[in-house]
Amino acid sequence: MPVHDFKSWTIEIDKTKLRQGIFLYCIGILLPFFMNTDNFRIYESLSKAADTHRFYYSLVVFLKLLLLNSIRSTSIYFSSFTIMEALQVKKGERRFVYSKVVLFYALIYLSFRVIDHISGAHYALGGTALCIFLFLTLVLEQEWCQDKTADKFIIMALLFVIVQVLNTYAPLNPFLFGQGEVSSDLRNLCLLLGHQKELNMVCMMILALLGVMFLAVLKLLRDEHNIKQVHREKEEMQAQLLQNRLAMVELRTYGEIQNIVHDLKTPITTIIGLSSLSQLACVDEKVTEYQGRIIRAADTMSEMVNEILREDCRTAVTVETLLRQVASFAAVNERMAACIDWSLRCKEARVLVNRTRMVRAFMNVLDNAYAACCEKSPPQILVRAERAGDRICITVADNGKGMSEEEKQTIWISGYSSKNSSGLGLPFVKSVVEKHGGTIGIESEVQKGTKVNVFLKEQTDETMEDSCSG
Repeated sequence: MPVHDFKSWTIEIDKTKLRQGIFLYCIGILLPFFMNTDNFRIYESLSKAADTHRFYYSLVVFLKLLLLNSIRSTSIYFSSFTIMEALQVKKGERRFVYSKVVLFYALIYLSFRVIDHISGAHYALGGTALCIFLFLTLVLEQEWCQDKTADKFIIMALLFVIVQVLNTYAPLNPFLFGQGEVSSDLRNLCLLLGHQKELNMVCMMILALLGVMFLAVLKLLRDEHNIKQVHREKEEMQAQLLQNRLAMVELRTYGEIQNIVHDLKTPITTIIGLSSLSQLACVDEKVTEYQGRIIRAADTMSEMVNEILREDCRTAVTVETLLRQVASFAAVNERMAACIDWSLRCKEARVLVNRTRMVRAFMNVLDNAYAACCEKSPPQILVRAERAGDRICITVADNGKGMSEEEKQTIWISGYSSKNSSGLGLPFVKSVVEKHGGTIGIESEVQKGTKVNVFLKEQTDETMEDSCSG
């Protein structure tokens, strides 16, 4: 939606609604050429009422006039309303409701003058426009009436028929209703023939019925809004409760893991120390080589323990080293490993990461990709690494079932899962990437697959030391 900014003033324009409104507005201006009193034979019925003195013909004139006015004016009022809805005038965060209502009234006035000029049909701007003007000001901008434009059209339609009935109600003539030429002729004839009482009775019955329907619709809309509001608040509370529960579980699990991993440091240190001593004392080259491998493996395990114990631990590694470690974990699932194609276009590029957490994050992405495409024939997963400016983009793409727009909005919510799992996978991935100063995005189309793009800053400072020592 385009926004035109004039310092602190903004005008938001819904182009689709604006085009629809202008189209209806033009139809409303041209409609009197095709629908008029001659087509509806209103004066012919008036003549019959005058000749026969029968109320039946007066009632027919009333109904024909009501139908004609409703059809001719509907497009004008509805199109003006649509144009009004297409424009939002704001100053900062504050909406100017009255500017929309003034625009609505100005559009009605302009259309009536144009119709009078080009077709000779005279539309009165009195009570009808005034009622709808006040209604728009007092009702349509209420919070409970903001959910659907269709609801506003239903309310306006009922109100419109009510005010058209009022246009033929003789006692309200002093209050700007019934100012049209045909309405005046009908009232004068009813006064002459003594049909005014019966016609007023019919008007009152119709008004009572429409009034009840109008109030009932308003009440239903307000009740519906209140129910939706309660439901939204309930969902928010449930989501917050789930977040709290997940946070407690994660905190408890993390604490337990911290204790277990901390206990691993002692035997690892012992392994490294004794292996180093035995290596110094040993003269057999083969045994010395094996002891060196043990020491290197223990050092790697010690680094992993440090990374688990310290979330802020970072190690500068090449993209090839990082993804090779991911590949070694993926190899545990032979079927998944068989369908992964690795494309590393920046093998020597370095990134500063907590390897344990980042590898786990990419494994979560690969698990999701395989779950989405495992039923395809054949399943395909592409892992590609390439430079993107000063960042490294690591992409995981699959040819799976893809996701709808609604699913893409919910995948980052903790607890959401389409696989009956814990729902912690992608939220965890997003958290890890963002804590590394990176970003993550998803591109997906239903039945066309999904692409996950992870952007990490490339580490170019060769002198930067790792933050995992100690």
